[in-house]
Amino acid sequence: MKQPLLVPGKWPWAVGLLIFALNLALNYPLFGGGEQPYRGSIEAGYASIARFFATNPNPWGWNPWVYCGLPAQFTYLPVVPYSVALLMWLAPGLEALHAYRLVTGFMACLGPVTLFLFSFLRTRSLRWSAMAALAYSVFSPSYDLFETVDKDRGLLPIPWRLHVMVKYGEGPHNFGLTLLPLALIGIWSAGYGQGRGRVVLAALGLALVSLTHWIVALALAVCCLIFLLIHAPWLGGAPRVWPSALPWRIVAAGLLGYGLACFWLTPSFVQTVALNWPKDAFGYQFLAQQRLVLALIVTATAGIILLFRGWPQRRYLLFVTCCFFVFAALAESHYEFGLDPIPESRRYTLEMEFFLALAVTEWMRVAWESRNAVNRFWVVVGVVMVLAAGLPQLWRYVLQGYSKWKLVPKEDTIEFRMARWLHERYALSKPAAARGRVLVSGGLRFRLNSWFDIPQIHGTFDSGVRNRAPLDLDYRFRSLKQVPAGKEAEESLVMLQSLGVEYLVVHKAGSQEYYRDIQRPERFEQALEKVYDDGEDEIYRVPFRSLAHLMRPEEVAQSWQPSFTRRYVELTQATDRPLLEVEWKGTDEVRIRGGVNPPGGGVSIMVSYDPGWQAWQNGKQFPVYRDGLGYVYVLLPPEAPVQLELRYRARPEARFCAGVSLAVWLSLVFLAFKQRRENLRKAKARPAGT
Repeated sequence: MKQPLLVPGKWPWAVGLLIFALNLALNYPLFGGGEQPYRGSIEAGYASIARFFATNPNPWGWNPWVYCGLPAQFTYLPVVPYSVALLMWLAPGLEALHAYRLVTGFMACLGPVTLFLFSFLRTRSLRWSAMAALAYSVFSPSYDLFETVDKDRGLLPIPWRLHVMVKYGEGPHNFGLTLLPLALIGIWSAGYGQGRGRVVLAALGLALVSLTHWIVALALAVCCLIFLLIHAPWLGGAPRVWPSALPWRIVAAGLLGYGLACFWLTPSFVQTVALNWPKDAFGYQFLAQQRLVLALIVTATAGIILLFRGWPQRRYLLFVTCCFFVFAALAESHYEFGLDPIPESRRYTLEMEFFLALAVTEWMRVAWESRNAVNRFWVVVGVVMVLAAGLPQLWRYVLQGYSKWKLVPKEDTIEFRMARWLHERYALSKPAAARGRVLVSGGLRFRLNSWFDIPQIHGTFDSGVRNRAPLDLDYRFRSLKQVPAGKEAEESLVMLQSLGVEYLVVHKAGSQEYYRDIQRPERFEQALEKVYDDGEDEIYRVPFRSLAHLMRPEEVAQSWQPSFTRRYVELTQATDRPLLEVEWKGTDEVRIRGGVNPPGGGVSIMVSYDPGWQAWQNGKQFPVYRDGLGYVYVLLPPEAPVQLELRYRARPEARFCAGVSLAVWLSLVFLAFKQRRENLRKAKARPAGT
């Protein structure tokens, strides 16, 4: 059954444009600049990542601004940041957050259009596909299905997919969800069609989604698995519906897609995110209850497939039904039973709504086109029920919309005022060689680097962090976990200095800042010098000497536990040791000068270790080691002045994967030109009039 690659005719494109225009008209406030009332959103964190790549586009460089430093590639997946960075390059005066909103708002409005195209390609029904897209545009069944979601409406009576983007910062999720139906078009085309071009199309879709958002990438993997299962020979209709090459074409598309994307999705990157994700998903554990729920979901999905055994011609109906059921079951498990079969199951509510719109309209279409009076009666009943549930939502959406969602200038927020003070005090009034880090918590951690290049302990994408010691120390510092009573101030100072912190930002209970997650902020009153006071928001200066220190191997920290960090901090603050100056040359090179290295000693640098670091002194390279805090340590010749240069270069794994991706991309370009020449040759050889 050969399927076309593109939507034929003019009407589908016209309908798609109208749907897009409707979404733009309803959601134009999404494209505004300024700070929003939802102070807990992490959208500025994604804008920070985009701003970094706009000024440092090398994906194999080093990002010194977050998490005590990490490889730029591990900062986040590339599609959203580089899309925003491209817009910032085209419009240099555009602020990072505003550019981010323009890109993610555009893609969110485009989401119903790609849903419409996927539905139309599978059903060839302009009317029912348009109904699915319109329902997806204005209705959100999650408000009726889940009480927790309904209570989370907040200021905005808008669909849930847009609500989580505005309130929580799920712009990349919406971006990936817009790409999902395009990837599914490629999968169906590769499975049913002939020719290498269809496999390449599917591979491009798989790669693009995988490089956009982890949640959507896993959702796409589930969709591919369901696609293969519903076309299995044992379901019936094997000679007509199951071409012998179908599974191999999908597997080939997956392998080719990874080849296209592995320049970023290296094995170590995938492993790092996979191992970190459960920790960052509220300490997820795959226990007996989770395994049972997941097994029930798998069993129920298999049962749905078996129910269609005698209906092999309805593969698309079965596909959208199974996809809806799986994602609905994941969300239901979390919201109704408090169980997560997989990490962050609640976030698949967006995928559930996507496939619910497709499944409901497809069931109605099949029933209506059966021309059975009873079936058509129930379709009318279904439409009435949908309208009864959805019209109140639509009414509030159209009449109220974003009326209560007011954007304000960033200068009016306490976060920007404190960030600007830090920038002026930290970046402009001091030589670069004497700078330390800042510890900012809550929402400022996301916003800080969207405005200024100031190194901090935190960032946005915790799952990409290879050195977890800064995160563990920061959590212990903020929460006072495992800190003995009466020693809060002393232990806090040790943790701050072990992280190379020079300025600490504190938001008290009455602050406008949303999170206010530092427990017992009064512990700093006597221990630290207060240098900024805005009532409930304060900045303290932490005693700081340098990010590099002369130390022997036995003196460096063996762990981030208190007994080790305390001795390590004492040595870093010792005034009888030479002071080393640390100067960054760009983001990938550090120069360290000053002092004479003692016998058997070396330099401890408070920068996260990575195998890509190289150490050079006087033209000679020295090994780079990792200490117990995850920092860099370099042994140097004794009795020699320290003139150390640290250079970050892409690791062999990254270079190899980049080479593989380059070879795959060039091969596809070569095959495309070769195919074009072949087509032109055949066209010229074809007799006139044929």
